[in-house]
Amino acid sequence: MQRASLSSVWPVALLCLLAFAGESGLARHWAGLGLFSQYNVIFDTDPNNSAGAIAHAWATFTFNHPLLNALTGLPLKALSKALAAAGLVANDEAWRQSTLPWLLGAFAAARALFFFLSFRILDLSVWQASAATLIGSLSFAPVVFGAVPDSYALSATLMALILWLALRLASGAARWLARGWWLAGLCAVGVTVSNVIHVGWFGLCWQHLRGLRLRPAFLRSVASGAVLLVVACGLGYAIAGATGTLTPRPGHDPVSHQAGFFQRHFATPERALENIARFPERLARGVVPTMPLFRPDTLASLSGPIPIMATYNGLPFTPAAALLWLGGLTLCGLGATIAWRRGGQWRVFGMGALASLLSYALLFSAFGTNTFLYSVYWHTPAMVLVAACLASPWSESWPGRIALGAVILGLAAGDWAVLAGMAGELAAYSPPARPLTP
Repeated sequence: MQRASLSSVWPVALLCLLAFAGESGLARHWAGLGLFSQYNVIFDTDPNNSAGAIAHAWATFTFNHPLLNALTGLPLKALSKALAAAGLVANDEAWRQSTLPWLLGAFAAARALFFFLSFRILDLSVWQASAATLIGSLSFAPVVFGAVPDSYALSATLMALILWLALRLASGAARWLARGWWLAGLCAVGVTVSNVIHVGWFGLCWQHLRGLRLRPAFLRSVASGAVLLVVACGLGYAIAGATGTLTPRPGHDPVSHQAGFFQRHFATPERALENIARFPERLARGVVPTMPLFRPDTLASLSGPIPIMATYNGLPFTPAAALLWLGGLTLCGLGATIAWRRGGQWRVFGMGALASLLSYALLFSAFGTNTFLYSVYWHTPAMVLVAACLASPWSESWPGRIALGAVILGLAAGDWAVLAGMAGELAAYSPPARPLTP
């Protein structure tokens, strides 16, 4: 305990504090720009709708986010009502709304904690785990979506938690911890049903490492995923019925509404093939900050004063995009190769991460209008492959430390520059806001 407190506690505490300050500061800045009262301004996110779920449990039930109201909105509502009854809060609704930036910062801090603990279980040193955690926290996708009150920030945190629980179970932790795994899996699937892919692959990993052969472990993971989907959707449906958030509008039912949603969001065969071909580029953009394209958006202009949205859709495949494409492909190949050669936990979780990443690539190349919108779903598997690249003696050498320091500083500077550029594009349509907070 003494050794752990001296060598591990202060680095992870600092990482969590930096993550909290950065994401909550960015969220407060974006709230000041009015970005959270509109659809689609930030990469097709819907903060005006999802903030109602996260803070107030107001959102209408959908099968793709069946428990989003219940996981944060209902507990926050109960807490605010209790504070109001005690005379500590004058307006419980306004108080809940004001907590959103701090809640997003807490999610970011928890992600940093689970990443660090996971990398330590994989036998990375404190320095290596800290560097991998910083790369994960400064990656562009979690920075952007972690500061938006939508389902993505909570999904990313739960996926990091599931990675840590899977590694704990694979390392011989008491089997009662599997109950925590099931609960975390239910919450993750309840936030967004596609999280079942991540839960399934990493469930297979820890069960296989606990002695179950590969084929039975795969079949058990598929069955477990199906059970989680049924329970999450059934529980969400029941809670929505009890709280009056079941039907999207009079004369419509959730099933027909969801069917229409899916029909509208499937990509054409040509677009799906393009998405698959350019997926390595999208993977790299999830880590490396790059300036998005801003184009007019009808839905955004209908819901607020900002008539444009940030997107990577429509960007040509330039030499810079080709370099990103090559970088994404290199990350997958190099990380998976190193993980395979190291054997043991690294081999199983490296292949599980690669399988999870490729599953999301196929799913969100065929579904959705903006592939980058879903980048936080494959970010945690990608960070396992990044950590594999750091799990070698070179990262402990002085040249390696200098190179990693340069990468981390480059990500931080790139995030700042791109976010400042985005704020400049959007500020013309927004009320005056506070300066961008680090």
